[in-house]
Amino acid sequence: MFSGCGLVLREEMIFTEEQEQDFKYHVAQWVKGEGYEVLYYTGDLSEALRIYCTTAKLIQLKKMDNKYMTNTNNPTIPTTTELPMTPSTMPYHWEMFQLMRHNTYAGFHFFSPDTMRYFYSRWQGVPPYKGRVFVTSEKSGWNATRYYTVRCIRPDGGIDTIGEFQGFATRHSAHAYAKAYAAQNFARVGNESIQLPPETKMV
Repeated sequence: MFSGCGLVLREEMIFTEEQEQDFKYHVAQWVKGEGYEVLYYTGDLSEALRIYCTTAKLIQLKKMDNKYMTNTNNPTIPTTTELPMTPSTMPYHWEMFQLMRHNTYAGFHFFSPDTMRYFYSRWQGVPPYKGRVFVTSEKSGWNATRYYTVRCIRPDGGIDTIGEFQGFATRHSAHAYAKAYAAQNFARVGNESIQLPPETKMV
């Protein structure tokens, strides 16, 4: 259906009735000498497009950073880690792909294809709340119920679970809590996300 950056988004034309919801569309990446490796499965076309576009952006950004690293005498990783960070301050993530890149470049594997497949994970398509807080959903198997979890990225790139893992039964309740939690704990100052001291929390 779509291809580019070594990626392809395609629709599986032959599938069992049990597979239709979660395995109809998949995003695959070309691996030299091995062919296409499937990264993500989903039954929703809009979600498949979002995953395809986000993954393509990450691939392009990685290529740009690799080029930058080889063409300078004093290399640094642009945008995310070139800004000073403290335990309470970090660059503001305007889009999910920036947050995902921060996590990946810090050496974590929260958004790796293997991790996402194992937990049948999905992440939100809207920008992170206050540049840090976001919602994921997971389920224990292809035919299990999907539940939602609120997450927050730390300045060191790690991901914290806010509240209980799979603590929300609906997308609406998870996003409502994530938005309120972000507003209470963080604020944007210029291009930085600042953690608010307890005495100045907004709600």
